[in-house]
Amino acid sequence: MEVFEVKMRALTPFALVSVLAVPSVVGLSVQGPASSAPKAAAAGCQWQVIEHADGSVSVARGNGKATRLEQKSTDRARPTFVGEADTQPVSVTLWKGTPRAEVDAVVEAGAAQQDELLAASLAGAKEGATDHRASQTFTTDDNVPVGPLETVAYRVEVGESVETGTPERASQVKMNRGRVAKDCVRTASGAPRGATTIDSATGRVVIASVDDNDGENGLVAKPTYPSTTTVVRYRTFIPAAKTPPTPCGTFSGDNRTFSSHYDRRNRTRASIFFNWPTRTMDATRRVGATKKLNSSGAVIESKTASVAGINIHTPTMGGTFGRVSITHSVGNPLCSVAGAIAYNVVVEAWSDGSARIAGTRVEVPNHEAYVYPTSGTYGKTIFTRSSNSFICLSVNCGQESLWETYP
Repeated sequence: MEVFEVKMRALTPFALVSVLAVPSVVGLSVQGPASSAPKAAAAGCQWQVIEHADGSVSVARGNGKATRLEQKSTDRARPTFVGEADTQPVSVTLWKGTPRAEVDAVVEAGAAQQDELLAASLAGAKEGATDHRASQTFTTDDNVPVGPLETVAYRVEVGESVETGTPERASQVKMNRGRVAKDCVRTASGAPRGATTIDSATGRVVIASVDDNDGENGLVAKPTYPSTTTVVRYRTFIPAAKTPPTPCGTFSGDNRTFSSHYDRRNRTRASIFFNWPTRTMDATRRVGATKKLNSSGAVIESKTASVAGINIHTPTMGGTFGRVSITHSVGNPLCSVAGAIAYNVVVEAWSDGSARIAGTRVEVPNHEAYVYPTSGTYGKTIFTRSSNSFICLSVNCGQESLWETYP
């Protein structure tokens, strides 16, 4: 029997860091009851969640005896399990999503379309400073059958404490700050399902530290919000007021920092609307105008690339889980030698307000993604990524992996 064990380390509520010598990462945050301040849990590995090959789940404190839980919800995309451990009520929720191997296949297929989409974005470019927008609707007739799903996030409630985490892709996570933690993830037999190789440079895997508790980084445990529609927005933008000098001149930027506000300036935006009651999906695509500047900073030429460079495709929509793929390759219509703003991702959402984005991106410019309730002005952060050098638009600097979940 294949067994996948995840040991969860309870951390203080305002710090989160794990350095793991295995190819899966789990990050946790602990919150006390709503009526009191969060309580710090004891150091070390507190609980294991053991997912068995037959789909059942057990929990154990540390290396103690495991207790098999009863399955409460048979929702394939978000099963829940309940029981008792150490005389306390226990509830485990697993979020099931697209397996890593399938995400890799989507990324590979998207990479083969990049040149075609880039050419389409430039061929359809229009003179002037007007944004280019388009919308589309997917119905159940457009649904692609859902194949096998794997656990991409979990939530454990033991008594009054809550622990949440996500198995992270080794090549994506980075160390920001924090201390080295005990190894709290291991497998009982073989590698975990969908596991990838360990970082060859260090032989270890790191998850980012979190010092705040506002949910803006997508790693802090926060209650999700039920909604009739879940909205996921993926945006790219240039944070400076203008670009560095390029072979084609200097261009206007978006002059802003990361923000979850639904309407901030951007180079490109793809929005997905998961409509749970009707099991339909809407999508919008937007490309902002490219503006060339003279030495005084005045606009001397404007042109807008076509949204044909953004391909939203392969939808699957159910009552509690939906996913769609985005292949994105949008060029600069005023600079033929510049490469594309590019990413290939799978976007997933659950009806409780959770969301995930998995895939790859070119590291220019800034990228950000947020999840919103039906009419939310500000969303919750799935991820934010800063820009590398603009030379990476013309020189292959490699791809950055994205494997990000809210909460």
